[in-house]
Formats: sequence, structure tokens, C-alpha cells
Amino acid sequence: DFKVKVVVTATSSTPTGRVVITYKGEKIGKGKLVDGKVKITITKNLKVGKHTLVAKYKGSSTALPSKTKFTIKIVEG
Repeated sequence: DFKVKVVVTATSSTPTGRVVITYKGEKIGKGKLVDGKVKITITKNLKVGKHTLVAKYKGSSTALPSKTKFTIKIVEG
């Protein structure tokens, strides 16, 4: 298992709502923002090497949805 920290910012307010982490289109983690931040525990067993994940923010009444890709490196199985 490992943790992913996600921070969501907006110009006029602190975002609220949920964030989903996906890997190759599969949902592998989710969490609820607190003060615009969330730590999500990923329990999917990924092989040693580099992997591209996507963090998707679902949006709220005060902030638009967004997503970003990021790369992680697994060094031990």
C-alpha cells in the first residue's frame, strides 16, 4: 500500500468534494477533500517500475472539475 496526497485549489474558495485516483481507467482510490486536501491510500498492487495515475476532482458548486496525470515509481514489490 502507498498514499497519494492531492491538493485542489481554486481562486475564490477552498474546494470541497471528492477526488478519485485511476490507473489505466480503473478506480484504485478515492477520498473526500478537507480544506482542499486529501490523502488517499492506494491498495492496488502495482509492479516495480513507473506508472501513470490520474487524479480526478469531481467539482463542486464553487469549483470546476479537473484532472491531472502524474507518474509514480514503485521500487519494491
